[in-house]
Amino acid sequence: MTMRHCDVWALLVSPGGYVSMAVEGKAGEPFASTLEDWLKEASDGKRERLDFLCRTLQIPPNPAPDLRYQLFHRTASAILEAQRVRAPLAVMMIQSFREDQQSWLDYAAFASLLGAAAVRGGVAKARRSGDEQLFLGWVDCALASDSEIASAV
Repeated sequence: MTMRHCDVWALLVSPGGYVSMAVEGKAGEPFASTLEDWLKEASDGKRERLDFLCRTLQIPPNPAPDLRYQLFHRTASAILEAQRVRAPLAVMMIQSFREDQQSWLDYAAFASLLGAAAVRGGVAKARRSGDEQLFLGWVDCALASDSEIASAV
């Protein structure tokens, strides 16, 4: 699994060491398909991939079918990259540019599965054993206008 599907991946430095951060930007669209839709007529490879994601996330197999596959993938990517670079911290951050109540509810359900409280405008620690700590975050941001972007350059 690689970071090629994340909108942004960053390797940050913190007082606690390196941080592997995957950022998924949202502008009012949903988090792709539910697990139920993603697994329709699934090959053995897809089922193996979901099992791998569940092991990486340290959750039981066969999660609720209404959870969003994209959240599983992006979060596992942050963890796998943390393992690759030996970073003790992994963060999966959602940066929302438009209000979307359904995406927030999907994120909150996923965070709950990982033992984290969904926090708007902040991060929450997920339940995890092992070398990497995992944090989930959500931030709301207004879209910048062309003139605001031009003035920043």
